[in-house]
Amino acid sequence: MTLSLLPLLFGFKISYDKIVIGVIIPLVPGAGIYYTAYYLITKQHALFAQKGLETFEIASAIVLGIIFGFAIPQSLFTKIGKVFHR
Repeated sequence: MTLSLLPLLFGFKISYDKIVIGVIIPLVPGAGIYYTAYYLITKQHALFAQKGLETFEIASAIVLGIIFGFAIPQSLFTKIGKVFHR
């Protein structure tokens, strides 16, 4: 995460998409997706269900973190801005 924010510290213009992608990609459960598909192909249904649910939970947590990470500060700063700019 720190490396993705360095261009901003030095004054370079960079879009938030590039920052978010650079920070989120390492969190994506790639091994979980791989093993879920592997267990499906090898017909190990119990392990497939277990690893699939685990991977889905991790991916859902990442998505919710992104949503709340963008929504809460935006609404909070909007309210603070209204208070100070009356």
